[in-house]
Amino acid sequence: ELSGDVLDPESTAHVRLNERRLTEYVHHCIRAGMEEEATAELTSIMHILCMFRARMGTELQIQLLEAMDAFPARAQELKKVKAFVGKRINACREPDVPGQVVLEALNEPDASPVFKSAASVCRERGLGWATAMTWKNKPQAFDPCQLSIQAGDVVRSMAYSPDGTSVAFGYGSRIDIVNVSTG
Repeated sequence: ELSGDVLDPESTAHVRLNERRLTEYVHHCIRAGMEEEATAELTSIMHILCMFRARMGTELQIQLLEAMDAFPARAQELKKVKAFVGKRINACREPDVPGQVVLEALNEPDASPVFKSAASVCRERGLGWATAMTWKNKPQAFDPCQLSIQAGDVVRSMAYSPDGTSVAFGYGSRIDIVNVSTG
């Protein structure tokens, strides 16, 4: 940030970002093999917010992919951040709502690097608006919408019901219908 506070709704309109720093520092860390520094920056909610504010969500995803390739030991952690960014890429189109991105980060599983960063920033800055909310049914597993199908044979076909509440899958000579919420 050059000036302003990306988390302060009063100054959001006046925030000016150093876009070159947003991209060059991470690329330098990756090229120099600075695993800790690159990972710390890429998992930081502030870096994510600044990249969104600068409308550079695609560049952020490229940074994450490059870091995953360069640092295989950190790939799983970075993959979780990439999933978070990918699901919220539309925030780049409306960069004046940083609070929403922070709240969504706080709804990630507690083990998520994005949750940890957002919670830390909220504590450090005393952001009561962000910590006052308690999420009901907060997922504690990654990809909670992933449905695992166990069949007696290779699943050859699958189709969702028109209302999206059921999935039918075929294997062998059988067809099973399963509720997507309960399995």
